[in-house]
Amino acid sequence: MTMLFSLEMLAKVCLLPWRRLRSSRKHSFDLVVTFGACALTADIFNAGAIPSGGSQQLSAESLHRLALSLVHMRLARLLVYVPPFHKVLRTFALLLPSAAQLLSTMSVLLYCFAVLGMACFGGVITTDTSGARISADAAARLAASSFATSHYYPNNFNDLASSIVTLFELLVVNDWQVIASGYTAAVGLQARCFFIAFYVFGVVLTQPS
Repeated sequence: MTMLFSLEMLAKVCLLPWRRLRSSRKHSFDLVVTFGACALTADIFNAGAIPSGGSQQLSAESLHRLALSLVHMRLARLLVYVPPFHKVLRTFALLLPSAAQLLSTMSVLLYCFAVLGMACFGGVITTDTSGARISADAAARLAASSFATSHYYPNNFNDLASSIVTLFELLVVNDWQVIASGYTAAVGLQARCFFIAFYVFGVVLTQPS
């Protein structure tokens, strides 16, 4: 798919005047996204040609996901040409000014709870059972929890990005009890206070009246 978009972008660069490419938002978006996807794909292939350790392999997987996200962004732009989707996107754009205050409030709330979560739970969600990060008993309880059997390890507070994603899943009440069970197993029953507080402030109090 990246190759197909690259050929299309190459044809645009060769056939269209540069001034038209630069002045068009659609063409500029296509150029940036396609160039980014190509650069990431080349970096992934270059990394695959060199023997690497676990951390470098994880980095390659992250680059691969980012490249796929860029390709999906390019595909998503085509939705504006589908009339039903165009109406949905236009309605969403019209609602944004009215929702700006709620969105800003939710952004501050997510950031505050993300920082608090990293302070309270940073490093407790791990597959390491040696007891180096958390006690061996806590690691054993975590491994036996529904959190672990559901492979929810990426839902952690080890960094800001993962914290925001975890909180967003809690915000839409997506298996929040499974996520909470992992932290309860690793830290104790006091971890439930954090998830109850976020549910009250993030779900109950921010519901439109």
